[in-house]
Amino acid sequence: MRVFNPAFVGVADDELVVLAQSGDNSAFAELIERHTSTCKRLALSILHDVSDAEDEVQNACWKAFEHLAQFQKDAKFSTWLSRIVVNQCLMR
Repeated sequence: MRVFNPAFVGVADDELVVLAQSGDNSAFAELIERHTSTCKRLALSILHDVSDAEDEVQNACWKAFEHLAQFQKDAKFSTWLSRIVVNQCLMR
């Protein structure tokens, strides 16, 4: 697991979700940083345009932030975020 913020070394995604849901924006930023490259590859595979893919990943990240309280932890955060990316790309 790649860690972008030294404060989160050894902190799993599910722990970051709990922190983010309690208002820790740096925890949410860490989650996004960990999964952005995968989301960009996914979006590019659907849209076939780098700029459009980056736009939709950004939109998906914003939606994830807006709806983080609704994430129920049934799945991994990365799966949930990927589904948002796919939906954004398909709506485009």
